Amino acid sequence: MDTEKAEFLLNRQIDAIAQLGGLDSSSPDFVKWKRDTQTVIRQVFPKSEQHLQDFEAIHFSCTIAYTGMPDSAWIEACQAGLMQARAILESMIQEVSSFKSTDREAASHDSISILVNAFERFHLVSRQLRERHAGRPTLEIDDEYDAQDLLRLA
Repeated sequence: MDTEKAEFLLNRQIDAIAQLGGLDSSSPDFVKWKRDTQTVIRQVFPKSEQHLQDFEAIHFSCTIAYTGMPDSAWIEACQAGLMQARAILESMIQEVSSFKSTDREAASHDSISILVNAFERFHLVSRQLRERHAGRPTLEIDDEYDAQDLLRLA
């Protein structure tokens, strides 16, 4: 996945946190957000279990309950978990962003390397076509159009 799309998806989940104010972890909207966020993390970091584990380690509900516990405690626990989730997702965005320039440089370098290799070996290919095995008919490169045809095959 390219870095721009990864950043967009992670930012979308961060932005959705604002819509979850005042909810607890049993709310359908919260459950959907959490599932969507897990899916995004799996898509952005398909080879890493650690990212998903970091997110899943966040507690969005009270770890201890007691009789007479106010409903606001569940909401506060969920909101505290959402703050942690925001921090984790922002960290993931920074991680993705730090590799953006490296990915572009690598892609550019790979493309250039392919072209350089093709042009450096062009004369060898041209010579090989003139001196074919077992006296086979030769392919002469007489002009620019013959070179273009040969490069299209590479």
